[in-house]
Amino acid sequence: MSKTYKMPILLGIYNNGIMKGEIDENDIYISMKEFYSKASNKIDIIDSKNNKEIEWNRDRYIKKAKEMPIKYLIKSGEEFFEYEKGVFKIKEPYKNLIKDNLFKDNFIDSIEMRVLEYYKNRGLKNIE
Repeated sequence: MSKTYKMPILLGIYNNGIMKGEIDENDIYISMKEFYSKASNKIDIIDSKNNKEIEWNRDRYIKKAKEMPIKYLIKSGEEFFEYEKGVFKIKEPYKNLIKDNLFKDNFIDSIEMRVLEYYKNRGLKNIE
């Protein structure tokens, strides 16, 4: 994983432990904003051409989500995910997995591990 850009969408599905089978653009915005408000994560959303922070509003977060995490989650997991009419969904029959506590625990563990692995590989020791 070269960046953490897929994690906010997966965290939106995780929804602080109350998993959702689908998230709409408002959920996507909230998850993206929350994830990138942390200084350690913000580096992935800084304008790499100018290496400076840029102002982000709801529309910009949604646009970025469609261009990167949603696009690539669908591409790499088309069997599991779909996106239509502003809603990112877990496909049937996988939607039933979100009710399973073991799956939920493994889901968040996997997200946290990937983020920590990313920062370890980048040499960042102190992350939020």
